[in-house]
Amino acid sequence: MSAMKIFVAPSAGACPGVTKALKVVEAALRQCPDNIYCLHDIVHNRQAMGRLLRLGLQKVDSLGRLKSGDNLVINTHGAGPSLYHNALSKRINIIDTTCANVRRVQKLAGDLAKAGYRLMITGEPNHPEVKGIIEWCGQPPIVIKDINDLSPLDIKDNIKIALISQTTFPVNRFLAIARHLKNCHSSLRIDRTICPSAELRQKGVSEIANKVDTIWVIGSSHSANTQALLEMAQTYHPDSRLIEDITEINTDHLYGVNTLGITAGASTPDWVINTVLERIKDLSENHIRYTESIEKGSGL
Repeated sequence: MSAMKIFVAPSAGACPGVTKALKVVEAALRQCPDNIYCLHDIVHNRQAMGRLLRLGLQKVDSLGRLKSGDNLVINTHGAGPSLYHNALSKRINIIDTTCANVRRVQKLAGDLAKAGYRLMITGEPNHPEVKGIIEWCGQPPIVIKDINDLSPLDIKDNIKIALISQTTFPVNRFLAIARHLKNCHSSLRIDRTICPSAELRQKGVSEIANKVDTIWVIGSSHSANTQALLEMAQTYHPDSRLIEDITEINTDHLYGVNTLGITAGASTPDWVINTVLERIKDLSENHIRYTESIEKGSGL
């Protein structure tokens, strides 16, 4: 195998919100290693969650498993108001790692509903972030996963409609849905609530796409922002692949690849990226040399 060029996309990897959340939970585990619980993954990355569980984090399936004085971590995707109410009524301490961008969307959803808007959300209906936003808006919104979901909708043009988004939704899909709705509903209000970090990572894919033979996206398959990056990468290189950990890499994947693009989801810690890069180098007969790379940005 000849020497390979690797291009690392700008801002690949953990966003500031994920980095902060992991630090907050790790600090709490150092203080109370036997008394920190979560109902859902703090971040959608299996390696990061595995590390927290090894440090003592305990995952439970219901709030009923906790008692007064226990500590509950609200994950970065946020939660609905009922969880806060129920936890506080049981005198459970809350460690809130909800992403600031998610919190802003939750508030916006509630404000728009109170102002009389019929709310539409672009996102995955079963994603915890979307479920939380729905609860905060206080009325059943319309959740749109892709543009095909619009065809059966029958919404009168004389009512106020507002379009917002799950923070990690693919930008190109959001814009296509927004254009379609704008053509059909003159009263449409559009709030582009996709996280700036998620947008930067999606933009980073386009910045390296024309320089590489294929793109590898590092992250977990259940991560929405990682899947958005893969979707974008595959529009340029259909053979682009998701790499969750080093066990998924072998020499066959590198055969014929002279230039490799690397990006990673906003929930993927840097140490996970580094282990993948080291594995790639180990598999190269002549050891891959970094003849060119793109410096990672800060993410915001």
